[in-house]
Amino acid sequence: MGAKDKKPATLLPVRARLLDGSPVILRALSSKDREDLVTGFKELSPHSAYMRFLGYKANLSDSELDHLTHQDPAEHLSIGIEFAGSGEHQGIGVARYHLDEGSDPVTAEFGVVVADRYHGLGGATLLLKHLCREARRNGICCLRGEVLETNLPMLKVLENFNPRFEPGSDEDTLVAFIPLENYQD
Repeated sequence: MGAKDKKPATLLPVRARLLDGSPVILRALSSKDREDLVTGFKELSPHSAYMRFLGYKANLSDSELDHLTHQDPAEHLSIGIEFAGSGEHQGIGVARYHLDEGSDPVTAEFGVVVADRYHGLGGATLLLKHLCREARRNGICCLRGEVLETNLPMLKVLENFNPRFEPGSDEDTLVAFIPLENYQD
């Protein structure tokens, strides 16, 4: 059954805890998050932006912001993670997938980014875990993401998901394939 054959479903929002015990909420992004995404991107260090986008990037385009804030889980989904109960919005990171049209098995490209000040707290792992779960619920069989060989923190996160790696589009990148049938919730 392909992603388009299955009724879109989401189990979001979800409450969880970071490695330091801080309570967080993972939820689908909406148009209300647009300005927070712009602000969060500006707070990324040039190094973090380079690691995530495989090159230097000054800002998110209007098209990228539209895509991140308008959800259709059968085609694409963006999940944000934020601190729970703080009284004010304090975003930690974002993960998203986008269906690879015509792929067989049904595959979606994914990306994850976490604000610099929250690296090492398990936010990326939580985001990717719930992204895998949502993708699987929506008929996607595999997530595919390109990562720099030098992005050791992300490669360590990916180890938790038993990926298969192939050479990427550049000599310093790898493509990680996360088979969702093997994913354990």
